[in-house]
Amino acid sequence: EVVKTDADWIRFSTTAWRKCVTSDGSFLYPESEKELLKKIDDRGIKKISILGMGVPANTYYRTSEDKEKGITAMWYDLPVYIEGDDCAIEYWNAYTEAIENTVKAQIGLIDAYEVWNEPNHWGFNGYTKKCVTCDAEYEGYNSIPKACSCGGALEGFAVTSGKEYAKLYVAWREIVKNVYEEQGLEPVPVYCGSI
Repeated sequence: EVVKTDADWIRFSTTAWRKCVTSDGSFLYPESEKELLKKIDDRGIKKISILGMGVPANTYYRTSEDKEKGITAMWYDLPVYIEGDDCAIEYWNAYTEAIENTVKAQIGLIDAYEVWNEPNHWGFNGYTKKCVTCDAEYEGYNSIPKACSCGGALEGFAVTSGKEYAKLYVAWREIVKNVYEEQGLEPVPVYCGSI
C-alpha cells in the first residue's frame, strides 16, 4: 500500500544488489518493487532512486590487498577502479553491471537517480579515514571519530574521495544515459550528492 502523502517527490534506496542475486548468480529485480513504483507513479509522485548499495556478502574484494588480508567487500563498500588491480577491476565491473541491470529494470519508473547515499554528508562520505598528521587509519560505519587520537584531522579516502567518486559518478551517469538511449528515451538526471 502506498502511504497517502502530499509530497511531490520521494527518495528511496533501490532494492539491494545482494537481494537481486539468484541462487545461480544471475540478476533478478523484484517484481514487488516494480509494482510499488508503478503505484507511486499512479499517484503522480516523482521518484529519486539511490544507486549503489548492498554488495552480495563474501563475494568480492575491493582490492588485491584486501584479498591478501581476507577482507571481503561489505554491503556499503563502493568499488574503486585501480588500474592493474585484478580484484578492484573485477569488483568495479560486477558493481557497474549490477547498476546497469537495476536501471534497466526501473526504466520508465524513475524520475532521477542519486549515486550512492548522501556522499557529501559527513556520516556517509568515507567509511575509511586517514589522519593527515600521523597516517593512522580509522574504519567503520558512522563510528569514525571526527579527529585522530593524536589530534590530527581525518580525511575520507576509501569511498568518496575526489577522483574516486568522480569516476564512479561519471561511470554510473553514463550507464543511465546509455540504457535510456538504447530504449529511445531521454535520460533522467543523475545527481552526485544529497538532494
